[in-house]
Amino acid sequence: MSRSSAIGFIAFEAESSFAESGDDTYTTRIIPRDGTLDLSNLARPMVERPGVFQYLNDASLYVPGAFNTGTFSFTMDLHGHGSTTNGSLTSHALLELLGHALGNVDSSQVGGALTGDSADAVSLTSTNTTLVAGGLLRVGALGDGRGEGQATVAADATSPYALSVALPGDPDTSDVVYPMLMAYPVSQVTDSDITSDDSTTNNTLRFILASGDLQYLCRGCVCTGLTISGLSPGEMPQIQFTFSAAYWEPVAQTFPSVTSATDYAPAPVASGSVFINAAGTTTRATIETREFSVSIGIGMQPIMGPGGVNQGQNVVGWSRVPAETSVSMSVPSEAATATPTWWTLFGTDPNSATARHLLWLSAPIDGRAVALRFPRLLPMGNVPTQSDVDGLDYIPLSFKAATDPAGASELLRAAFVLGMG
Repeated sequence: MSRSSAIGFIAFEAESSFAESGDDTYTTRIIPRDGTLDLSNLARPMVERPGVFQYLNDASLYVPGAFNTGTFSFTMDLHGHGSTTNGSLTSHALLELLGHALGNVDSSQVGGALTGDSADAVSLTSTNTTLVAGGLLRVGALGDGRGEGQATVAADATSPYALSVALPGDPDTSDVVYPMLMAYPVSQVTDSDITSDDSTTNNTLRFILASGDLQYLCRGCVCTGLTISGLSPGEMPQIQFTFSAAYWEPVAQTFPSVTSATDYAPAPVASGSVFINAAGTTTRATIETREFSVSIGIGMQPIMGPGGVNQGQNVVGWSRVPAETSVSMSVPSEAATATPTWWTLFGTDPNSATARHLLWLSAPIDGRAVALRFPRLLPMGNVPTQSDVDGLDYIPLSFKAATDPAGASELLRAAFVLGMG
């Protein structure tokens, strides 16, 4: 009999070979935040065989066609580390999924107290922390009058750490450095092919999509869509994954699943900050944003071929291709002037213009903070004028997030970095 469509579970595991047949195990279960588990886009076509027949409406049986690709989507809370980051960091299911979606993760940073006699807004002295060049972190706590728990970026990996984004004030030895888990996209073309070798990142997955009734096993899965929502003030951040599968089949797994699911609560967007300045300039410059959104580009192209290991499977691999990521926001308008700030910036001759860098923080809460870092933003869309937002005058801005070719590592080159601390 039909049961509630709100009952079910989703679980996954990295594949050891592409769309490997005969293995239906999984290691990680997640809790999707959608109202239902929708399997309707796992669609394998039935192919008609037209012909010449003796009767007006005679026909032959249809043939099950090739699988091509089927898709499924689910939403998760965009949460932080889940526990204190004053020490070593622990990966979790959300970071693992982001690693498969974007290709790169980092959980190597270690938090701790500042230990030097002095620290300033553009450097940190500590001998009991481990930071990486390009690493996202927070310093201090809201209301301390110094770091205020706001986000910054380590410019190098040796104490005293230079900072790429100045803090609100000078921290002291009573303040704690809180590093973040990080996920960021592949930049090198040599890393564009998705692997299937049980790697923790840039690897194909198999998924179990189990309702209270039918269950399906999806093989050869990659993320083909990533949507972040709830980034404006007062909202709750969430992230929607869309995965595409090369093959799927019905299974009968133990239900309910006995695998526990790690679940961490997010924090609303409040008391954080939005830093934006000329790329390479560390001077703290923050703006108020009434609306803030990010459109993540996931470029993924199926590789078609005859070597499928499952009957009807004609996708034999996946390769990453360019895909645009952009940032949009609304900032307060200015008093009357012939040279408005954003009009002037967007209208500057590109031969002399400078890209921006931006650092967004949702909330300065240990274990629940989320940050987004964009090292090279290029003005796009329209040269901004003014628009109405909630009955007030705001200026709409749009930027393209671009790779930084000068970066010395994948982290420093990445068009964006998502941090969870």
